[in-house]
Amino acid sequence: MGESPKNMPEKDLKNLKSKLKKDFITIRSKKSILLFNELLFAEIEYMQKQMLSAQTTYSCSISEDSCQKRKQIRSEAAD
Repeated sequence: MGESPKNMPEKDLKNLKSKLKKDFITIRSKKSILLFNELLFAEIEYMQKQMLSAQTTYSCSISEDSCQKRKQIRSEAAD
């Protein structure tokens, strides 16, 4: 290449246009995949945080229930 498009034969211009079209399609496709992967990663990260939060809440809830049950058993045993 390296020559001015003005001096190129029509056949070469058509080939260049076709190659550029294919390259743009490839670039757009890769860009779309990258954007999709970023969105997917963000969604996974969000869901992991939600799960961790739910596990912590559930864990605290179980701990509180266990604590209350132990207190109840102790008070019943003291009676």
